Formats: sequence, structure tokens, C-alpha cells
Amino acid sequence: MMNSHKRKAEHQLSPSSVDEFESATCDAFSTPIMGLVQSVLSGLGQGLRKSFTWYQPTPSGERSINLGSPSPGAGPSSNSKINSSAAVKRQKVQRHHPNRPHSNVRAPREMGLPILDLDEARDELEAAQMINKLFEPQPFGFSRRRSAGCEEESQRAYGQRQQEQQQVHERQSRFRRYSGSHHPRSPAAQASPQSSFGQNDRRRRKTASSSVPPSTASVHRNTAETPALLSEDDELSRRMKELLGEDNKAVDSKDGMNMFSPSERMLQKRMKRAEERKARELEAAVLAAKQRRLMRRWPQKALVAPLEPEWERKVEQVLSRRGEVIATTMKGIEIYQDSFERLIRAQQWLNDETINTYLEWVVKAGNQAAADDMRITGEAPSMIPKFIAHNSFFYTILLKEGPARSERIMKRLKVPGISLLEVDTVFVPVNNGSHWTLGVVRPIARTIEYFDSMGGSPTKFVGVMKEWLQTALGKAYKESEWSVPSTKSARQTNGYDCGVFVCTNAFCVAFGLDTSCYEEKDMTQQRKNIAAVLMNRGFEGPFAWAKAGL
Repeated sequence: MMNSHKRKAEHQLSPSSVDEFESATCDAFSTPIMGLVQSVLSGLGQGLRKSFTWYQPTPSGERSINLGSPSPGAGPSSNSKINSSAAVKRQKVQRHHPNRPHSNVRAPREMGLPILDLDEARDELEAAQMINKLFEPQPFGFSRRRSAGCEEESQRAYGQRQQEQQQVHERQSRFRRYSGSHHPRSPAAQASPQSSFGQNDRRRRKTASSSVPPSTASVHRNTAETPALLSEDDELSRRMKELLGEDNKAVDSKDGMNMFSPSERMLQKRMKRAEERKARELEAAVLAAKQRRLMRRWPQKALVAPLEPEWERKVEQVLSRRGEVIATTMKGIEIYQDSFERLIRAQQWLNDETINTYLEWVVKAGNQAAADDMRITGEAPSMIPKFIAHNSFFYTILLKEGPARSERIMKRLKVPGISLLEVDTVFVPVNNGSHWTLGVVRPIARTIEYFDSMGGSPTKFVGVMKEWLQTALGKAYKESEWSVPSTKSARQTNGYDCGVFVCTNAFCVAFGLDTSCYEEKDMTQQRKNIAAVLMNRGFEGPFAWAKAGL
């Protein structure tokens, strides 16, 4: 019973081998150990046959699996392989579908590789040899036989290279014939065959590398010497000019080489860009200059500083010069010693003559600084002044006679009508009988400020200024555009330094300094400083704004 079961198992693994084996030695191999060995060997042989089959095309063009033709003594084995479930499953998987792309199975045949058929092998040893021979490395490409198309292409390329080298050689020989007198060979080179051989060798190397285009210098130099021989080089140079978009007209006197220069269109484009960049830089510089005039900063050092010993002595000597003319205004009006004595001595009110004159010098210095900024930035000069100072009677006229009387005053100041909007600052000193204050109108910033060292209300002054602006500007005045900032100012606690505060605030506004950068204790020295500026006729020389260091 055991032997019959073993035969069935062996028959399933390798039917042909089992039949032959049973007929000869059925009794000798009836033990389980030998049956197991026989099963392993039979399975190995059958696996090798199934592993090395190959796809072969059928006459109808479809793909099928080549299981090999049956050997003469193995009919039952071939039939069992074809009818096995594994082979049928493999055929279904590998069957070509018309809508699918072709498989790579055709690759071995198209590449010229042999098709392995293990059915031709007599035994397993011969099958192993066939497999090893199939997978032997192929020889390198240079040992293979070239195809007819590759051979023709190689011959054609070789002939083309020979023709190009011949043309270059002829052109060089013609060039040497024409230019031989310019570059004579030395007697030693002509006599020595070895040197001639070296030159020929170098010439051959140069010919081999003739595919590299000649440099621009050699093109023009050869063209100048042999104008009719290097037309190809001239064509190359012309195409380079067209490619670069440049008009090559300039000639270098050193070696006669044409220098590339930008085209007219490129020059115009560069000029336009330069003008636009210059306009942007000018606009930024003008804006920065305006901001310096409109914005206020803290000074780099103390605003009120002692005078130099020379000017300190001059100011002290004024007190002893009774009845004399000490200074004059911009219009030449004389200022006598009594006005200076009220200015220099403490606990004295300043008169309108002193305040109006000092404001005139501040305005002149401010306009000069603005003109310097315009010259540095390249801005066109303007006939409209940047700073204007009304005298102490202007505000009184507005209160008593109305803003209509100011039209003639504005024409005299060269700021008629709407041109007032181009002015940076307008100073308006106010005297209500016992106290001096300063009003500042900034048309370019659309602001109205009121500086009162005793903290008075600006309401009345702002109302008067709006009526004046409406009359002067007409339709250009829009009340919604104007604002009244609350600007801080240094405070006084006495009743006699208000005029000094007015002069100091005007200087801070024109110079772009914070109006609270000084204190009441500085007013004694500031009186002497104002007197020195009036005696010097303005901010010139030692009192120039550039030397202030603020």
C-alpha cells in the first residue's frame, strides 16, 4: 500500500522517469529514503525545463509559449507539461492583447540574440552548458562587424573632414604666398630640415584644430592684408555684428581692430534710463530737502552758546556808545544805541524794530540755505522765496482793516495769489500791547502754528489767518486741507523775555530745530547773541548757519 502511494507521487512529479525507473529496479528502491531522493531529482529536472523555455511567434503572428518539441523517448512527459495547469495559466497571462503595447519578448530576436530551446539537450549537463553559453559576455563594439549603413556614414564623414582640411590648407597656403614678405623665415629655419619638419608638424596640428572659429583680431588682420581671400571670415564677422545688434564703425589705431560700439537704439535706451534715474534721484533729494526744512529735530549741541571773546567785547562796548548808530536793517534803516541797550540789558522789553530786523536776517539765511539745497540737488531755481516774514504791523492791519489790504503786501513780497502755496514758511509776529508771540503759517504743509511762551490760546490767531488765506488763495483754498498742530514751545515765567522767545522760536523753525530745545535761563546769553547778529548784519562769517554745528 505504501509503495503504490509513492508511485503515484513519483508519477505526478516525473511520469516518464518513474516508468523507466520502475521497470528496472522497482524492488531495489522501495525504501522511503531512495524514493525521496528520486522525487527531488525528478523535480529539479522538470523545473529546469520549465525555467528556460522561450517565447516564439506563431505563424499567425500571435505570441505563444514554446515548450519545446517532445523528445523521442519522452512522449508522456511533453503531453503532461502542455496539459498542466501551470502552463495553461502562463499562456493566459502572456497572451498578447490587441490594445496593449508589444511586450519586450521580441527584444532578444530584434537584438540578434539566440533563442534557447532546452528540448534539444540530451541530458541536464548539456542543458546547463547551453545556458552558460547563452549568458557569456558579448564582445565589445569595435570587434563587431559594422553594418552597411554605419560603414557608409563613416566613409561620408571621413570624406567631408578630408575636404574641409584640404580647403583650410589651400587657404593657408595662399595666405602664406601673399604675406610671405611680411613674415620672412629665418635662414636657420630655411636651411635646417629638422626645423622645417617641426613647422610642418605644427601646421598639421593647427589644421586638425581648424574647426575652431578664428578670433576677431585675426579675422580683421587677415582681411586687411588679403581682402579677397577670407570672405568666409568676413561673413562670420558680419554675422557676429548682426547677432550682437551693434554697429561696428570705430577702428582702434593700435592694431587696426574694429571695436564694438553700442547701436543707436541701445544708446538712446541708455540715455533714457539715465534721465529717468536722474529724475528719481532729484525728486528724492528735493523731498529730503523739504523734509529737513519742515521737520524739526533736536540740536546736536546747546542752542544758546557763549560768544567768542572778540564779539563779547564788542557787545559790551555798545552800552557806552550812546546816541550812535549801531546797525542797519536790510533796507538800510538805522538802528540806534537805545534799541541795543534795551536788547542787551536784562529785564527789558524788545521793541518792534529789533524783532522785525532779526526776523529779516533769519528769513534771508533760510532762503539762502534753501537755494543751496536746490543747487546741490539740481532743482531749477525759483523766483518764489521759501521763507517770508511780515512785520509786526501786518497782524494789526488784518485785525483793523481786513485781509483785503494784504494783497498789495503779498505782491511786494513776490508771492501773489496762488503762488503762496509754494512757500515753506510765513512768519507773523504778534504784539497785543504787552506781550509778544509768533505765528507760523506753512502753506506747503497746510498748517497754522502759534507759539506763545506763556501758553496762550491760538484760537483768535488761527481764525484771522484762515480769513487771510481764503482771500489770498481764492478758490485754491480748501479749509479741510489745513490743520492746527499743537506745537510745544519753551515757557517763560517772567514778564520781559517774550520778545527774545519770539526771535529764538523763529530761528528754530527756520533751522529745523525743536522749539523746546532751550530754556528760560538761556535768555540772558541769547540777548547778546541776537545783538551780535544784528551788528554783523545777518548770519554771515562767524554766525553762518554752516558753522553753527547744530
